[in-house]
Amino acid sequence: MVNVVKLLLWGLASSASSVKGQYSSQEGQREAEMLVQKAEQLIAAGNEQGAMKFFEDALKAYPFSSQALMRTGFALMSSKNKKDQRTGITRLADLWDERAHPMPIDPNSSQAAMMSSVIARYYMEEKEFKMARKFYKLSATSEAQNSHCASIALGTMLTAYPESKEDAEKVIHKYNKLMDKLLDVPVLSMSNIPDPDAYTFCFASNFNHEIYHDADLRETMNKFYRLAIKALPHLDYTASFLYDKKPKLGKKIKLGIASAFFGASSVVTDFGGTLARLPSDVFEFYYIHVLDGHNPVEETPILAAAKIAGHKVINIRSKGLPQNQNWLDLARQQIEPFELDLLLYLDLTMSGRIHQLAMSRLARVQATTHGHPVTSGIDRSVMNYYISWGAAELPQDEAQKHYTEQLVMFPTNHIHQYFFKRITDDRRSTQDDQKFDHITRSDFYDDLKIPLKANWYLCMQKPFKRMPQFDEMIAAIQRKDPKAHIILHAVEPMVQETQEIVDQRFRDAGCDLSRIRQIPAQPHHRLMGLYKVSDVVLDSYQAGGCTTTREALEVGSVVVTLPTKYLGGRWSKAFFDIIGINDTIATDAEDYVRLSVHYATNKPAQKYMKNLVLKKIEKLYFNDEVVNMWTYMLVKMATGELAQNTENLSELI
Repeated sequence: MVNVVKLLLWGLASSASSVKGQYSSQEGQREAEMLVQKAEQLIAAGNEQGAMKFFEDALKAYPFSSQALMRTGFALMSSKNKKDQRTGITRLADLWDERAHPMPIDPNSSQAAMMSSVIARYYMEEKEFKMARKFYKLSATSEAQNSHCASIALGTMLTAYPESKEDAEKVIHKYNKLMDKLLDVPVLSMSNIPDPDAYTFCFASNFNHEIYHDADLRETMNKFYRLAIKALPHLDYTASFLYDKKPKLGKKIKLGIASAFFGASSVVTDFGGTLARLPSDVFEFYYIHVLDGHNPVEETPILAAAKIAGHKVINIRSKGLPQNQNWLDLARQQIEPFELDLLLYLDLTMSGRIHQLAMSRLARVQATTHGHPVTSGIDRSVMNYYISWGAAELPQDEAQKHYTEQLVMFPTNHIHQYFFKRITDDRRSTQDDQKFDHITRSDFYDDLKIPLKANWYLCMQKPFKRMPQFDEMIAAIQRKDPKAHIILHAVEPMVQETQEIVDQRFRDAGCDLSRIRQIPAQPHHRLMGLYKVSDVVLDSYQAGGCTTTREALEVGSVVVTLPTKYLGGRWSKAFFDIIGINDTIATDAEDYVRLSVHYATNKPAQKYMKNLVLKKIEKLYFNDEVVNMWTYMLVKMATGELAQNTENLSELI
């Protein structure tokens, strides 16, 4: 944000001329103008701190004083305090308000074109998509705009909270339309980008594609990739050693493992046990840690353990670099000399920077996997394989249609990861080392205010995973069960737009909001206790649970799930298939409601199912054969022995 402010300040003096006009006779406006003049005199004398007081006083006199909004807005944007940053952005946004005095900013000025894109980027990162879209449109349609950056941001932006099922369809339709239009442009201009990383500034995150299960995600993600390398050709890169047509493998396979989430995350929860057990006599390990704003910590437990084991750890930094040095060029220079045989990306679509890196060919074979359960969209010549799990996919021929990579899957009848338990035998959380078995419904009453004898339906999946169809299922549960109270994970704090959308969706679906509670993320032992005391755990729809489902099952919860066609909506079904329980796998929305109400209201059936889950859950954990499967898979990839037709891979493993 600070660098952007510096780039914007170059035109501040000229921008002031773009808001000149006839003054109003209102007393507040006149007082504000006098205060602004005093402030400008202080700035000219080099006393910027003193000037800020006069600008603030000017805004007290008239809240839409143009010069005061601009000066204080820029100053607050550069603050490290998030509240100050938001105030600064809000003030700059007010320059487009018709009440701005002397007059609103000229939308066709070069400063307005750039400023509106910065404001839009802020709102997009804060998940306020309506405001982001408004200011990207202002930037894209400005007569002074000479770049496609704002248009690209508009085209690639997918809201995490569509307002309805129909709106979700419109979102995808609009995405495809705008992307096709941009892909048809002969040459995309990327000039005057107020950030050294044009991809990060101009492209929205592709994280939200995962929730749109009615879309063709292979198509939407591939368009994203094609637009990225069209707009930014330097992303398309091949390491020099790969031009050797006869590569030779050494005694060990050089295996790169890349992630932006080597810290405490669902990625480490999924892959940590397996990675720690891969054989060092077969692989030479290179842990590639892509640091960004979401994960700035270099030293994490998994990387510390890797160093102790003698493995190479490569930290890819994107901030604090010398001037004129591009982080991606430096990353390539760090990785390329190792001449990796295989580079495995664990969470390729969860970070914009690791997605950029993955567009380069930096190893003889490259693969991605399900740290985020959606295709990378990258051409198969660059990203060769997607490693998935047969139990959580449709049959091979159907599932392959979801991926640009060659899909390879672990056997349907076998767990795919070496999972640790999340609770101990004495019912203690392994995450915060606190016991939870003593927790009762009364412990949640102050937060929930739900009758203790009501039927508790719990869904603590992240709220973006709940699509509008899920709201309709909640409403149907409430109609069918008058004692139903729904407990949900609350949306992000301070995002009023999201809360309004979520609440309106509930109303549109016919939900009784008095019987819905939205609570923040809980300490881990309290979450385990909440699972324990709830009647039914509702798997979110369309994107379902993975780690959260395993945790709920480990406690002994009754989890009801409705699988979709995509990997991200089939984890719970897969776990049930492995432990041999299919009683709570719904066939459609109506069946989902029926099963949920049945197990919430029929206490003997609920007790039987909870005991059955506890009896069979052990099949998910501590499976050493998983390590052999991963070893086999990775070796066959690196050596080129993995057949393109993978229908019989399960038999081979």
